[in-house]
Amino acid sequence: MTDDKDIRVQINEYHKQLEDLKAKNVNLLDDFITKLLIEKLPKSWTDYNKQLKHMHKQMSFSNLITHIIIEDTNWTSLSQ
Repeated sequence: MTDDKDIRVQINEYHKQLEDLKAKNVNLLDDFITKLLIEKLPKSWTDYNKQLKHMHKQMSFSNLITHIIIEDTNWTSLSQ
């Protein structure tokens, strides 16, 4: 993921890649795809990335996406 492209677009691309893998009968654990998404967050998300890594409770993939979108919305509204 990069900082020069909307995070939501990148998450949709990531989700599409996962769906393509499922269509080819490649099933990945929810925990794995969640941690991979956290690792792939853009560099500007470093603090948020660290926060997610240190959470005691593991988030599901769908909850993580919701959490990221909320965070992005908050950042966007603060910068305007």
